[in-house]
Amino acid sequence: SNTGRERALQASLLMRLVKFFRNRHRNNSIRSNRNTNEILTPFLLDQTLLIVEPIQGEMLVKRLLNLPPVGKLAVLVYDLLPISNPEFFAASSIRSFPYFLNLLSASQNISCISNFTLDQVRKYVRLDTRAKVEPLLLPLGFTDVPRDTSQYRPLPMFLCVGSIEPRKNHLSILRAAENCWMNGLEFELILAGGQGWSNDEVIEFCIELKERGRALKIINDASDPSLFELYSEAFAFITIPWVEGFGLPLAEAISTGKPTI
Repeated sequence: SNTGRERALQASLLMRLVKFFRNRHRNNSIRSNRNTNEILTPFLLDQTLLIVEPIQGEMLVKRLLNLPPVGKLAVLVYDLLPISNPEFFAASSIRSFPYFLNLLSASQNISCISNFTLDQVRKYVRLDTRAKVEPLLLPLGFTDVPRDTSQYRPLPMFLCVGSIEPRKNHLSILRAAENCWMNGLEFELILAGGQGWSNDEVIEFCIELKERGRALKIINDASDPSLFELYSEAFAFITIPWVEGFGLPLAEAISTGKPTI
């Protein structure tokens, strides 16, 4: 997948960068034995290193902060929610996230996935006056609009796409669904997304609803083809997160032309 290739490329570039700084440190320690006229040219001289995931490791960020004199840093920013909305994140993420802000402060190019995220960057990051900061909106991800196959399911299916974590507000969806089920409405609810964190209450409620015989299904880490099929089969979509950097599932749902809550 594109995500897998991006992560592999990022890992490769970062390892080459780390090796460069390690070698530079080693070369500095033996410089007295070298010809003083010798010039060492790093691999990343005048090149741009693109960071596509939030990097929050203290030592790695400190090494990356040494790059600007010899190369450029470019960062793709999804959101700064651990800073703007810490109530939805684990304490460890909140403590380490400022290192990512330090990395942004030293970056020459910052691309944000939405104007909302762009506003967050300008609010929380001490930007370099020469930095280029711009929105780079996410594509919807569908090459074709999913055709409507909802009529072939035995029950109308409501689809919610998103990792199961506090800010996605799954509890409100589940409570609303149970209220409808208790009033005799017949439908299926599918939650498609990764496990996330701090989701014990959601998982326990899902187990309770299944024990009551409710038509509820959780699909973790659905593949792109499987997700596309779910979009095709859905009668309607529901996504009511407290806060989003962009809201890709919402944009995808609207693009199908089906009812979206």
